[in-house]
Amino acid sequence: MAAANVNWSRIYQSLGLGKNSTATLQAFRKRAEDARRQLQTLKHERTDVDVAHYKSILKNQDVVNQAEKILKDFKPVTYDVSAQLKAIDAFEAKATEQAQASADKIEAELKDLKATLKNIEDARPFDQLTVDDVVAARPEIRETVEAMMKQGKFSTPQYTEKFGSESTLLTPTIPPKQYSLDHFFDRPGRHLIGLRGEGVEAVMRNINYVQANRTESLLHRRERGLGLEERGGGRDSPALDMA
Repeated sequence: MAAANVNWSRIYQSLGLGKNSTATLQAFRKRAEDARRQLQTLKHERTDVDVAHYKSILKNQDVVNQAEKILKDFKPVTYDVSAQLKAIDAFEAKATEQAQASADKIEAELKDLKATLKNIEDARPFDQLTVDDVVAARPEIRETVEAMMKQGKFSTPQYTEKFGSESTLLTPTIPPKQYSLDHFFDRPGRHLIGLRGEGVEAVMRNINYVQANRTESLLHRRERGLGLEERGGGRDSPALDMA
């Protein structure tokens, strides 16, 4: 049989068949091997009857003649196997469909992997990227940063614990709560002013530091002015004029 020459191990390993396809294929393989063994056994058996031999050893020739007549009149029964053939055709069509679906899935995965590999090979080193490049690739970063700035949030949770403290400071020249990501670029396509190679998180941390110092200074000066007013300094006191 042709099934004897099928490399089943290669089929299981290379086609990436699903569980149903594998189970069905294994059942078909078992049936094919059983049929092949039975065929080999039957090939070694005699299919003819030596009537002359029985006539020479049996005294009752009528029995031999009757047996010979039965053998000559015997006609094999013809069975309608169209239903079985139809089932085989349906199984073949389903197996082919599942195999094609598996092949298409593998082909799509290979295409994605090749595209990913090409992106990795063509990607520029991280230290050569600008913030513009990052924002162009992930536009949601700009929206998130600008939303945080409008809300007065200039710090990133867990940044110091993960990346450490930065010593570089920014001194903004625009009023508080009017910051935009564009204010920190000298011109399009360049790195952040004073923070070459650092991330947006460092910018927000520096802004937070400056804002905290400015707020603390204003509160301290206001407390000093209120203290002088309570002691009779009044609103026209020099301390308030300094504020």
